[in-house]
Amino acid sequence: YNVRWDWYKEIGAPDFKDKYEYIDVLEQMVAKHPETENGQKVYATGLAGSLFTEWYENGAFTKPAMSNMWTFGGYLYMESFDDGELINGYTNLERSAYWSDMEFYNILYNKGLLDPDSFTMTADQRTEKIVNGQYAAAMNWAHGNLYSTNLEKDPNTLAGFIQVPNEASLVFADYHQVTGFFPSNYHFIAAKADEDAKRGALSLLNVLHDTEVGRIMQSGIEGVHWDYENGIPKPKSETIELRNLGGDNWYKTGIGLEFSFGMFQSSFLAEDNYPISLFDTDEIRASALNPLQKDVAEYYNVDYPAQAHMKLVNEGKTVSMANCYSELNQSATEVMPTDIQRILTQCNDILFEAVPSLVQAKTEEEFNTIRDSILAELESTGEKTAWDWCLKANTDAQSFTRPIIETLDW
Repeated sequence: YNVRWDWYKEIGAPDFKDKYEYIDVLEQMVAKHPETENGQKVYATGLAGSLFTEWYENGAFTKPAMSNMWTFGGYLYMESFDDGELINGYTNLERSAYWSDMEFYNILYNKGLLDPDSFTMTADQRTEKIVNGQYAAAMNWAHGNLYSTNLEKDPNTLAGFIQVPNEASLVFADYHQVTGFFPSNYHFIAAKADEDAKRGALSLLNVLHDTEVGRIMQSGIEGVHWDYENGIPKPKSETIELRNLGGDNWYKTGIGLEFSFGMFQSSFLAEDNYPISLFDTDEIRASALNPLQKDVAEYYNVDYPAQAHMKLVNEGKTVSMANCYSELNQSATEVMPTDIQRILTQCNDILFEAVPSLVQAKTEEEFNTIRDSILAELESTGEKTAWDWCLKANTDAQSFTRPIIETLDW
């Protein structure tokens, strides 16, 4: 759950422990700022709702789901980060990310807090509204350019979105990616390729798996962007300053632009036993904060904002991703048959088409009536057959990976 920091701080930055208290916080923020300076209506949030994932993604990372939405690709069977259980997001009303978000957005809509354009809006249209200051929160990672836009006007601005440390949300940390960055990033060399082509392809893969190259991609060039100090690799002060300021000058360094090309997470250790991203250390995180991040860190009395989130994990009030091996399990899962994919595609279509009627239901009774009709429609597609197959496939995969996990020393 995130908020626009300056508005949140204005109402006393109240704690919240679930989505209902979060909605109350957003309502207070909008009450203080019902319109932008240009007279545009302000909402709690808005979605790029022409994408189905928008309508369950936020629910996946918050209670009661706390689940990995990539467990079976774009289908709603998700492994829980909390207990590893496979959750049926179509029919499990207690833990489904979709049904949790439907209730969440239905409450917002009936309070007049959800942008009504959410059903048809594109990501670009939403970003425009974010930049215009029309939202108190930005769901689903869509923080847009609110902070950078305001930073151009005021170098000390606090008008930006931050993720609030709270007991209702998963902390995106401690993920043990045994199979590498993502198991879906497979690379194949055609069997019919000639020997020169194979050698060329392998030489490229060797480069991509070279930690020295990874260091260049994520930290820049030694002697230009970073150097060793007493045997410890550290970014230069001017590099940190460029990173803090962002914009074209930082973009032109090329640092951090390799997301779809690199093979390593930023915390992967290079040959010198330090992360390939030299910004991925406590010292640099604390020294590389922009004014917004500094203000948040000071408010929560930590060196940098993520520590406030990890404090809740360490106190047992929420969870990180430390006990979930979804991606390892996914790589050991049998390929889904076409007939099962067909059923689940139908199920997705049913849920996506139901979004407007569920979100705009005027009463709890109307919402439940629509919900029950949808559950009956899902049953008629053979969803139970798909669930049985996926549950067995996931159970078999977990049985296969468990001995591997037990040998790991993190």
